[in-house]
Amino acid sequence: MEIKNKLFTNSESLELDHFTINHFQFPAGSLMGMAAVSVFTEYRKIFRGYEIQILCGSGNNGGDGLALAYLFFNSGFQVQVFYK
Repeated sequence: MEIKNKLFTNSESLELDHFTINHFQFPAGSLMGMAAVSVFTEYRKIFRGYEIQILCGSGNNGGDGLALAYLFFNSGFQVQVFYK
């Protein structure tokens, strides 16, 4: 599996999230959903035939992970979620 270069650091991503939520009144849940759709779209063909295991933290990344698990599960993948 190829690892791509990061476009933004973690702190830059957090700053972008805060700006989008506060300046455009964009709901955080929508950002989580779009992140999940982006990851799912990129990896659904690569992971075909594999069981998916998703580790979710208690913060917003947990929401991203749960949304991603939902997408994989509803596309016929076997999914396990580990939630902190």
